[in-house]
Amino acid sequence: MNLWMNELLRSARGLLQRPGFLIVAGATLALGIGVNAAIFSIVDALLLKPLPYPNADRLVSIRNVETKLGQDDEGTTVPDYLDQRAQAPSLENAAVYQYASINLQGSGAPERLIAARATPSLFPTLGTPPLLGRAFTDDEAVAGRDRVVVLSHHAWTERFGADPAIVGRDLRLDGETWRVVGVMPAGFFFPRGNVELWTPYTIRPEQREDGERGHSDILGVGLLKRGADVASLETEFRAIAARNAARSSDLRDEYARNGFATHATPLADTWFGDLKPTLWLLQGTAILVLLITLFNVANLLLARLGERRREFALRAALGAGRARIGGQVVGDVAFLVFAGGSVGLGIAAALLPLLDRLGLTTAWSWSGISPRLGWPTLAFTLALAVAFAIALGIIALLALNRSESVEVLRSASRTTATPAARRMRSALVVAQFALTLVLLATAGLLLKSFVRLQGTDPGFASANLLTLRISLPDSRYGEDAAAANYVTRLLDDARSIPGVQQAAFTSSLPFDRHLGTSGYEAEGYAGADAEALSAERQSVDDDYFSALGIRLVEGRAFDARDIATSAPVVIVDETLAHHLWPGQSALGRRLRRGGDDKPWMTVVGVVPAVHQNDLAKKADLDAMYWPYRQVPARFGELVVQSSLSTAALVPQLRAMALAVDAELPLYDVQTLDERIAHSLDARRTPMLMLGAFAGLALLLAAIGLYGVIAFLTTRRTAELGVRMAVGASAHDVLALVLGSGLRLCGIGIAVGALGAFVAGRLLHAQLYEVGAADPAVFAGVALLLAVVALGACWLPARRAARIDPATALREE
Repeated sequence: MNLWMNELLRSARGLLQRPGFLIVAGATLALGIGVNAAIFSIVDALLLKPLPYPNADRLVSIRNVETKLGQDDEGTTVPDYLDQRAQAPSLENAAVYQYASINLQGSGAPERLIAARATPSLFPTLGTPPLLGRAFTDDEAVAGRDRVVVLSHHAWTERFGADPAIVGRDLRLDGETWRVVGVMPAGFFFPRGNVELWTPYTIRPEQREDGERGHSDILGVGLLKRGADVASLETEFRAIAARNAARSSDLRDEYARNGFATHATPLADTWFGDLKPTLWLLQGTAILVLLITLFNVANLLLARLGERRREFALRAALGAGRARIGGQVVGDVAFLVFAGGSVGLGIAAALLPLLDRLGLTTAWSWSGISPRLGWPTLAFTLALAVAFAIALGIIALLALNRSESVEVLRSASRTTATPAARRMRSALVVAQFALTLVLLATAGLLLKSFVRLQGTDPGFASANLLTLRISLPDSRYGEDAAAANYVTRLLDDARSIPGVQQAAFTSSLPFDRHLGTSGYEAEGYAGADAEALSAERQSVDDDYFSALGIRLVEGRAFDARDIATSAPVVIVDETLAHHLWPGQSALGRRLRRGGDDKPWMTVVGVVPAVHQNDLAKKADLDAMYWPYRQVPARFGELVVQSSLSTAALVPQLRAMALAVDAELPLYDVQTLDERIAHSLDARRTPMLMLGAFAGLALLLAAIGLYGVIAFLTTRRTAELGVRMAVGASAHDVLALVLGSGLRLCGIGIAVGALGAFVAGRLLHAQLYEVGAADPAVFAGVALLLAVVALGACWLPARRAARIDPATALREE
């Protein structure tokens, strides 16, 4: 042990005496480890670590699906929830909830708070009691007694100064008095991190009837009993549906017509399952960067060993055993890895905020989970460092064992390199270029896909459109006329602002993720899906289509004729029109929504299909638009087209809204371009990260190739001098050195092309109108690598071409 410790100290002193090698190799290693640690901290927080609830592994999300209507995640209904709690033996507890927003009125301007309405069983299901006070009870989940709230810890500290006397205090919410009964502990969130309070979800008597089963506007969460699993729970759900179908022919027909089923999914998968491909892709590419780093550092280490071969040979000749010499080599590796790993953790800590600014956290910013460098990341970093040290140690010891002490000492050259060592260094460069090509090709495919996606026409004009959300409380706008009058006043006042060209309203704006669907019936339609028609629906005012630049294909837009007392009308998109009446005019046709009790609506116009949520998906769902005055909504977006800047326009719009109703703020202010851009975050982030990784890999590959060519050129000084002495020109020497470097690059490109093709196939689901082996991308990447290789070889080649034969031979 003393021997090894002495060698470790000797290695530390030796490396510190050669700071250039330590800085270059240590910095390269730190970058590779730091990138991996940063990405792993995100993977650990979202995919590996359990959710912050006592029984997180037993929590499931409960959703209905209607496959024949194309609805694969509908939420659930009150009757289904009541059936499941009473009849599913695998459930220990269950709750339903829905998102809400509430206006908080205090001494200043009203503020919009994100809220959740939940059954009292929510907190027992999650297994988390309040920090202060209590949760609401079943007696309070009744209309008239439901004006109680539980605050989040964030709301308690930020809005009420962490006042311990908050429990029992009355708040003014949505123009009514609500009493605070509890405060949740720090770190608790559900279902999103920005939810600031919870209120009781009241179940009305009519919601318990079978007629409510088609209104899937709530979400369900359940707690499995110990020993139960998702498969057994879904079997019980099927049995419940079968019993309901057996007692009701209407339900039997509806279930069969719509393809009804209820699914349970682990809660973590529901929240973060869509992120798995992206996060594992990033972790995988980070590992590739680490491998490239390994090859680069290994090349630097081999160069250093080559310079010390005579030293090792002399020590061996003087009696030093292999263990002592190997100990110093291993000591060099251990000290280098320790230094690089320590700095790598600092790089990882600095990268996390940078990744946030790049938009990597946008996909889960709604949650209350923040990645950090905890013990799992430290353990992962340690494992990387140990693996790195072992790999480097093996490479170094293999190179060392190839040396023959006597031959080295007899050599006239002060620095020698065996053919085996040269082959090893060349192989490392080939591997670097092969992996770099994989990363560059992957990043290139994603970049080309993203560019094409950005160029997709969404079907509407988004420039110079500001959007602001409003939400009308039922307590004061429960009547349709009151809601319609408020929106009319708001639009009239907005249009009166100087610089505003148009103002419109819609219940759901494209790319705001709030678009709903409805079943509908078409008069006279006898297609196979006549009993299972479903369409996206929006309630819009007269100027909506003109504000978004959506042209009329035929018919007219809504106008002053379309009021609550006039005949119901509807505008449909071309997808719905071609679906129901191919080759015929849709004008004058009649539709109705939601069942026999709804009135028939006459089609008065047809507009093009638009992308509502995802530019990568074709706008192939039926869509219909209702006039706002006939079908008012209690929430939606104000859309304003203006020549004014956002900074100048927003204060005027907010003041205008408060003048109409002093207790209703405008919130969620974004341009429509920003909403579209946010929808691309899940694709933009992998592209940016892979581009950064590929750029780093390209730099490391260039450095590695330069190091090998410079090293080999230096070792061939005598040979090149002889060549030039017997007639070789500087051009011949230049071509010889460049050729050796480009040959390594070419082999790397050939090997990497296969890996790039495999990577492209794995990425196929994330590509948009781009093939897995796009010729332009592959050719461009190969050309880039060749140019970089040429640049890396040029300097040592020029030095070789300027060798003076006499000087070279004299030095040797």
